[in-house]
Amino acid sequence: MRETLRHRLLRYAIVLAIVAVVGGIFVRREYLADGGASAETTPIEVGRAAPDFELETRDGNVRLSDFRGRAVIVNFWATWCAPCRREMPDLQAAYEGHAAAGDLVVLAVNVTSADSRSAAEAFVDEFGLTFPIAFDVSGEVTQRYGVLGLPASFFVDGDGILRARTYGPLSAELLTDGLAAAGLR
Repeated sequence: MRETLRHRLLRYAIVLAIVAVVGGIFVRREYLADGGASAETTPIEVGRAAPDFELETRDGNVRLSDFRGRAVIVNFWATWCAPCRREMPDLQAAYEGHAAAGDLVVLAVNVTSADSRSAAEAFVDEFGLTFPIAFDVSGEVTQRYGVLGLPASFFVDGDGILRARTYGPLSAELLTDGLAAAGLR
């Protein structure tokens, strides 16, 4: 019986050591890299210019500034994110609802650094998404926007100013409020 207790304690000690090492790696990678929190990992402020970026799409490259004059929803997502899957039809409907006026762009940024491009492209086909899909392979844009969890949406007005942001899934009310903040009804 004493031998069994020793083995059990040894197993617990090994598991605890593994958890401590993995936790330490996470803390080091997420919080201590570059000397701690920096301006690049701080969420951008509502009322300030949304940081411009350039990312690859299926059809070439896209820049946020390409859409000046139109409201833009910058939506960060991944294929494995269940709330992202739930909100995509609503984003597609909003995009289609403004297609005739041409006053809204949904720029969906796949966090490819935590996903895969092939999975993202299959997701786009599955949902029949027609708005631009950008691939953040390095995770740099995701980090610059201060995104720590998915989904995350940023509502940018036609002048490139961030007017609202939402962390977590978009409800119909949050989508409507974000669009209104960006100057759309």
